[in-house]
Amino acid sequence: MSHDSPDHRSSLRRLFDDLFGKKLDLSEEFDFRHRQLPPEEVKEARQQLLSHIEEEEQASTSRRRFLKYWSGVAATVVLLLIGSITYWVVSRDNTVQYTTGFGVTQEITLPDKSTVVLNANSTLRYHKEWKQGLREVWLEGEAYFSVVKDVNTPRKFLVHTEGLAVEVLGTTFNVNQRAKTTEVVLTSGRVKLNLDNPEQEKVLMQPGELVAYSSQTQRYVKQPIDTKIYTSWKDNLLIFKNQPLREIARTIEDRYGYVIRFDDPKIGEEHFTTTLPADQVDILFTMLASSYDIHQEQSTITLYEKGKEP
Repeated sequence: MSHDSPDHRSSLRRLFDDLFGKKLDLSEEFDFRHRQLPPEEVKEARQQLLSHIEEEEQASTSRRRFLKYWSGVAATVVLLLIGSITYWVVSRDNTVQYTTGFGVTQEITLPDKSTVVLNANSTLRYHKEWKQGLREVWLEGEAYFSVVKDVNTPRKFLVHTEGLAVEVLGTTFNVNQRAKTTEVVLTSGRVKLNLDNPEQEKVLMQPGELVAYSSQTQRYVKQPIDTKIYTSWKDNLLIFKNQPLREIARTIEDRYGYVIRFDDPKIGEEHFTTTLPADQVDILFTMLASSYDIHQEQSTITLYEKGKEP
């Protein structure tokens, strides 16, 4: 940049203003580099410079205090957020949850060494640390329980479903909770069902019995059954014994994710008997195809009377 350029002259004016607090007259030729300043002007310039430095230091100190204050505030906010997140994670970590997909089962060992076989499309959860004198789990779907007895410190074992709690002291049983209905099948030992309806007595079960409870109507039905039909799934078998097709369809929907429809409602009332591997459910549709026309569109399967499929 030339010493006589407009930018250079503008810089000189700003520098002169800062040093002396007055305007620099550049109307005449002036070479700032060779000018000899009187002692009083040098003294004044030094005072002006020291004053500027002091003001800048004060401003810098204020900025540091400001940044330090808000840094502290920000740190406090971050710590609070971290504390909240940590509490949330710990709260979640206190609950153990297992969820199975369609067509998948899982065997689970509980803290007391009881075992659970969780059926497909089901969820089981429980707290890591059980309350003193109580073992509790929550079930959505279907599971088969083998509950061990507490020898030293007997504790109740409770399975919670919608509107029902199964109380156990040591036994094997199956619980199936779907569509506001809970079915409990007792294979050995003894259980007591605690219903949400306080007006109803507690239901005691004997091995070989099924209790079906509706949380919608708050009523239950108890009947003797062949327990193998209801618990064979844990051995990878599907057993249907003289069951209506609408019940079979509901089982297939719950466990495998299909949607099964009947072109005529009368088809759903027809009964069917068979045994097949639980991981080869397509065999069932092959069997049904001998009696019905079957149309499948993605996961939706429709059954028609022979010769009536559009």
